[in-house]
Amino acid sequence: MTREEISTAPTASPRTKAVKTSRYRANSTTTTCAAPIQIPYTPRDPRDGLAPYIISPSAHPPSIVLKETPTSVFIRDAFPKALVHALLLPRDPEKTMLHPFEAFKDEGFLAQVRADAEELKGLVARELRRKICGRGTVAGGGGVNWGAEVRVGVHAGPSMNHLHVHVISREGFSDRVKKRVHYSALLPHPDPNSFNTAFFVPLDELPLRGDDPRWEHHERARLLKMDYTCWRCGRGFKNSFVGIKQHIAEEFVEWKKALLEAEGGGDRGAASSQFDASSSSV
Repeated sequence: MTREEISTAPTASPRTKAVKTSRYRANSTTTTCAAPIQIPYTPRDPRDGLAPYIISPSAHPPSIVLKETPTSVFIRDAFPKALVHALLLPRDPEKTMLHPFEAFKDEGFLAQVRADAEELKGLVARELRRKICGRGTVAGGGGVNWGAEVRVGVHAGPSMNHLHVHVISREGFSDRVKKRVHYSALLPHPDPNSFNTAFFVPLDELPLRGDDPRWEHHERARLLKMDYTCWRCGRGFKNSFVGIKQHIAEEFVEWKKALLEAEGGGDRGAASSQFDASSSSV
């Protein structure tokens, strides 16, 4: 999120008292709501906007909260930067205020978050397939590994105070992508063998090595100012946001076409998924 998004983001309810238990659907199974917890946060600080969902997820509707467990909460990103964009919010009170690089030095904690992230990745992958193909079912599969189209990771310099993990489809096509930081913050360097690191750090790369330059604030700032490069074809656009924005829209059409062909075509009879708790986009 940018400063403008933070300042205009809807404020979540600050309630921390116990609320009536409810259940949400997840692949035909039910998940009991997690008990409220206590963590530091200031209700009037927009950068603390994720805290209420961590404290008492049951106080919020399924149009926002996709699933809750004792260890994490899955929510829709309020400002999605791709076709499907969700957040995983760990509920460990000792970790929630830490920078992700610090929090994930604890490999036991990292293992738990990875397990939760795999579940959310599955939900996002199924929703992506539904949005691309319009299939009559979201559970099956054709020739596409939909999980490979989903990225899981953290920002080297998070804009929100509480620990969170992005689970996002990889194309970066959204009307919410309006500024340099939006594109730079959520997409990888196209060449995995490049010495250039990315502001978006995949969960698989954590814990971060001690000599990784992204521990330094100035390196994180530099990464957000790097020239634009297409995530799919590697074409460079220097500092032209208009150029990369138009190109990403074109790549989205080709990416979607390739997925549809690999999947065997689409179908208008789209089944509902867990993301269908409301009509809002994810």
